[in-house]
Amino acid sequence: MNHRAHWQVGGITTLIGGVGAIAVNILHPRPPARTDELLTLVASVPYWTIIHYIAALVAVSIVSGLALLVRGLQDSRAHALGEVGKYVTTLGGAAFLVAITVDGHGFPYFARRWMAASGDEKAVVLWAAETVHTIEMALFPIWAGMFMGLGLLVVAVALWHSAEYSRIFAAFGIIGASMCFVRGASEVVGFTVPLPLWPLGPAINAVWITLLGALMLRKAARSAQASGIATRT
Repeated sequence: MNHRAHWQVGGITTLIGGVGAIAVNILHPRPPARTDELLTLVASVPYWTIIHYIAALVAVSIVSGLALLVRGLQDSRAHALGEVGKYVTTLGGAAFLVAITVDGHGFPYFARRWMAASGDEKAVVLWAAETVHTIEMALFPIWAGMFMGLGLLVVAVALWHSAEYSRIFAAFGIIGASMCFVRGASEVVGFTVPLPLWPLGPAINAVWITLLGALMLRKAARSAQASGIATRT
């Protein structure tokens, strides 16, 4: 079966997702833990909402690209592993979309109300924002551990077994995804990881996904070239 179309379309969507992830990682300020400080930060960043909707588009692009990547894997074991990774990434991505929508749309609303309020009203708005913040933070281990962590980790392991991609490249993906998985798991079990896993893990993932998109497009181009040579002969 010729998977050229899967590699081509998947390469484009994966490349969009990877480049978008790099941009989001650069532009998104690191949010503080305290809700009042978060609201102050949100109020001071004019592009807060748009960057979060870009992040939502990035997530959809990555999940779509990975689904097409997995479909094109030839080795049966690699394909089976890729299917598992695809579904884990999809479920984690769903949690990410919920969290990123709350973050991008909900907190600007609270920030505007909080900045304009005074006295008891300010305290009530802050209490409501803290409640939403708590729910959002409860979603963090799910999307960090599954979407950016375990799902990508299993897909990278599938590429390792496929022999269709460099094992050095696959290992690069395994490292980044493992960092995100450990960071998400640390929130669940309540221990502090003495390493900068969170800024570094997503950054590695973003670069890896971008390179993956480029490699898929190269496979599509080589497949088209080989098909043209076969037709002429």
